[in-house]
Amino acid sequence: MVYFAELIFAAIAWLGVLFVVKPTRIKELWPCGILGAAVVFETWLLLQGLHLSWFKDGFLPIAGVPIGQLLWGAAAGIFVAALLPLEFGGKIFIAIISTLLSSGFGYLSEHITRDHVHSRYFSDTENMVLDFIMLSLFIWFAEGLFHNRIHQKEAISDQ
Repeated sequence: MVYFAELIFAAIAWLGVLFVVKPTRIKELWPCGILGAAVVFETWLLLQGLHLSWFKDGFLPIAGVPIGQLLWGAAAGIFVAALLPLEFGGKIFIAIISTLLSSGFGYLSEHITRDHVHSRYFSDTENMVLDFIMLSLFIWFAEGLFHNRIHQKEAISDQ
């Protein structure tokens, strides 16, 4: 179970995407999924490099990051991008809700499945703050790089 825990969480995340986001919209937002996976990969490289968090057992690790984490990041990227509104307040709300979901998955992963470990110098609160910062950076980059793809439905409905 521990060995495949990140794949189970990735499958749950993708089921959430398939439940909330229409297939044509998933096709439009795939670059946001790639960006989401890249942000998750960079975050884990940072945590591992600082010896703050690491995986004990991971399925098909890439530089120590299990492939399931990257699949989860891709699903999260599409999910967040699909829900992003044009107004700033809505983006903050989505970042907060996504942070809570991400932190919940992280808590389950760490405390139930025991597939990754935090050092004693890295608390769950600090992990939540890092999740919020990384989600904010994701939103900033996604808006800058893929604004037309993300807000295509708003542009069509405004005309």
